[in-house]
Amino acid sequence: SDCPATARRGVSVQLKRPATLGAVRGLPWGGLWPFFESWTQHVGRRNPDARLVIFGADLDVETETEIRRHATLIPFNPGAQSVNVERYRLYADWLSTHPDVDGALLTDVRDVVFQGDPFAAPLEAELVLPLEDPLFTLGCETNNAEWLRTLYGRERWAELSALPIACSGTVLGTSAAISRYLDS
Repeated sequence: SDCPATARRGVSVQLKRPATLGAVRGLPWGGLWPFFESWTQHVGRRNPDARLVIFGADLDVETETEIRRHATLIPFNPGAQSVNVERYRLYADWLSTHPDVDGALLTDVRDVVFQGDPFAAPLEAELVLPLEDPLFTLGCETNNAEWLRTLYGRERWAELSALPIACSGTVLGTSAAISRYLDS
C-alpha cells in the first residue's frame, strides 16, 4: 500500500524510547492536572526512557510551574493559527531534532486521561489513527465537513463525505511514521 498508515501493517513494533507530545495555550492548571498525573502514573513510572514534552504559550505561573514538574516544557510564540493547527509544525520540528526517540504519541492535553500505558504493547502498524464515532462521517459532522469544504472545495468534500473521521487528537506511531504523517 502507498498509505503510510498501512504500509507496514501487521508488523509488531515495540517502542522503547517514546515521547508523548502535546500543546497547551492559555489553559489553567486546574483543567490540565489529570493528564499530567495520569501520564506520570501509567507511563512515566513504568518506562523511565519515555518522555513527556509539552509546547506551551500564554500560561500563568502556576500552570507553567506544574507542567515543568511533570514534563519538558517548550515555550512557543503563538502565531495567527490555532494551537490545534500550529502544534503539528512544533511536533515535526521537535521530532526532527531527537533521533533517539523511536516513537511518539501526539495527543490533546485538556481532555485526555491515561488509563494505561499506550506504549506497553507492541504496535500492530507503524501508524495508529484512532477513529471517531462511526455514526459520524466526514460529510455529516459539522466541523469536519466545513474544514473540508473550505480547504478543498465542495467537489472534493462530496468525494470524501462517506469516509470515517480519524482522530487527529491522538495519533500513535514510530518516529518515522509520525514524521511522514506530519509532513503530509
